[in-house]
Amino acid sequence: MSPLLAPALALGLLVQQLAPGTPPVAPPALPAESAPPPAPPEAAPPPPAWPPPAPPPSAWPPPPPVWPPAPYAAPYPPAETTIAAGLPPTGVFEKGLGLNLLQLGPLEVFSSGGSAYGVALGLGVELDLSPRTALRIPLEINYAGSSNTDLSGVQQSTVFAYVGLSPGIVYRFRSERDQRWTAYAGGALKLGGFMFGRQLLGVAPNPPPATQQEFTRAGAAPDLMAGFLFTPFRWLTWRIAVDYTYIFVAHASVHALSETFGPQLSF
Repeated sequence: MSPLLAPALALGLLVQQLAPGTPPVAPPALPAESAPPPAPPEAAPPPPAWPPPAPPPSAWPPPPPVWPPAPYAAPYPPAETTIAAGLPPTGVFEKGLGLNLLQLGPLEVFSSGGSAYGVALGLGVELDLSPRTALRIPLEINYAGSSNTDLSGVQQSTVFAYVGLSPGIVYRFRSERDQRWTAYAGGALKLGGFMFGRQLLGVAPNPPPATQQEFTRAGAAPDLMAGFLFTPFRWLTWRIAVDYTYIFVAHASVHALSETFGPQLSF
């Protein structure tokens, strides 16, 4: 509003009120001041940039390689391989040579005609093939049974005999260098001459005038062995062995079982 208009309006109102018979006139309302404009709406966030920005470049130049390079470390072998590889050969000089001085013990033989009892004897050498396996080459002599003449004058024989070499492979359950007790197992082949009594095999005796009631065969027979090795000193081992031999002859099966004990010198 103009500064001159306000006093003029006020003066006009005063004159109108003082005049007789004139109704009072309300003063005109002053125009209200304008309200502040509303705040603008918040702007929407800008859409994400696409494609996304590339990662910051790596440092250049790259760091120099380490020189000399680290040596290659082979994977650690299994514990079983480590133990076996760390075992030396047997013997006081670790040459893996053993001499069986004498293996002696009882012998039992069973077949269709009965049984026979006697003695088993052996001696030989043992050569280490590895820390746990060895080659045995013993010379063996086995004898069991007897022969006699019955009441009718016919000779009866339950004899069993064997002479020959018995090469074989044994596996020793060995885990220490100086192991006191060691179990072992293996197999062999008896190569040599065998003698069998006809009565032992259940075969009819030769009629008179024949007097020979045994017959011989040359051949081979499988043999299984197992036992323990007691080593009080590195140069001396006591062998406790059990051997089983199977023979098939004259349509009869022969089973021979021996239990022997003896010393072995180890070099």
